[in-house]
Amino acid sequence: MPRVVRKYQVQDFSHLLTPMEEKIQPKEPKKENNANEISDAKRRRDHLMDDQKMRYVLYRNQLHDRDCVRVAKIPDEEFTMCSDIPMSANICPGCFRRVIVRQSLCANMSKYVNLAVRILDRLGASNYDLQVLFCKSKAKLIAIDKENLHFQIGEELWRVHAIENGCRLYHNNYTLLSSETRFFEQGYHLQSVGIVPFYKAVRTMCQYTWEGHLQWAKVKEQAQKKQQLRNVLLTVENLICLSKFSIFYRYYRIVDIDGYLQHRIKSEKLPIRIVKTQGEKPFEQLTIRTRRCYDETVRQLGDSAKERCVQQLCEKYVSACVKES
Repeated sequence: MPRVVRKYQVQDFSHLLTPMEEKIQPKEPKKENNANEISDAKRRRDHLMDDQKMRYVLYRNQLHDRDCVRVAKIPDEEFTMCSDIPMSANICPGCFRRVIVRQSLCANMSKYVNLAVRILDRLGASNYDLQVLFCKSKAKLIAIDKENLHFQIGEELWRVHAIENGCRLYHNNYTLLSSETRFFEQGYHLQSVGIVPFYKAVRTMCQYTWEGHLQWAKVKEQAQKKQQLRNVLLTVENLICLSKFSIFYRYYRIVDIDGYLQHRIKSEKLPIRIVKTQGEKPFEQLTIRTRRCYDETVRQLGDSAKERCVQQLCEKYVSACVKES
């Protein structure tokens, strides 16, 4: 006979067969003042930081780069920014180089500030070099890569290639249209031969002007012409010893230029006598007489006449000498 549990209380589980009604839990009340938790000063700070044209933070007359670590400690109420470097502001020593470099970059190149600073550090650029390049000469960084910095100063384009122990300086290519006008072309040519320190590259870039280059080219051209004329005159005699018999004296014929030799003989009271003058200025033929012991003085006069011809770039003097030789 099966056992029966005594004192068994029957329970009703019929409610499990009917679907349960979902109980709607009350929602938590919304925080009405959530939008007001961000202060107006914070909103203004975020708005300024979102504007890439605002490059610097000005706090108590001290200028910081926008990425300076000290900017985070500035209170929102005293947070102000500016796009240019104020004349009276003191630049933060910790971000001085970034402040100067950022000034030379346009807003869409601000992400290259750290790369540019690293390349300049590798080149050994001093703070004074950066001030001369970016502040005084108003140079702009127009392109940056791992080893090259591309600058624009006025209408001139420069490329500084960073290498070990210095850099190589390149200048933009151009074609001369006339003696004073040019047409810019793509590419660069080597401006300074060999490896130069960065401060010399800065001096070259900042001091270069097209007008100065033209003047330097003229001086160089004149120097080349003078050297060529001097080389020609070395092969030409402007002094001839005449075959006149005399025990104490020697006679010479020398080609003068613009009366230069005659003036020297008279003003310096040289022991030389002008016996005869032939021809017309500027190339006169002088017949002179002097004692034999002054032969070296006469030769010096002939050389000085040649040198005066070189200084005046008088190429016709050569033909006058050839006739006498």
